[in-house]
Amino acid sequence: MAAVLAELRTLRKEHTEASKDTKESLNRVETAISEVADRTTQLEQRMTDYEERLVDTEKKTNPNPNPRALRHLLHREASVAAKCEDLESRARRNNLRIYGVKEDEENNSNLLDFISNLIRTSLALTGDTN
Repeated sequence: MAAVLAELRTLRKEHTEASKDTKESLNRVETAISEVADRTTQLEQRMTDYEERLVDTEKKTNPNPNPRALRHLLHREASVAAKCEDLESRARRNNLRIYGVKEDEENNSNLLDFISNLIRTSLALTGDTN
């Protein structure tokens, strides 16, 4: 019986040591898991911050205009372009262009006298053609 008791004590001692080693290993694992969880939380927060900054940057660099406002502006631009074209066409009608006469050749003289003289010389007219 003494041998059995000695063997049981030995087993109890080994079991206590193994239990102590298991508890220490479990504490190390719990500590490592806690550190990993803290690090994961920090990384998640950083990721959230980066996503918010990215959204803000995208809003600043690529604003999406209102489609209705864009259609209105395009229509308005076409209307202004047509009006400008009409004004340019009307402005050209008030000018008389005579081919063969250079710009400002009349030298700010009396325009009627200049044109009369031009017609007489270009058509080689003789006499008084008032």
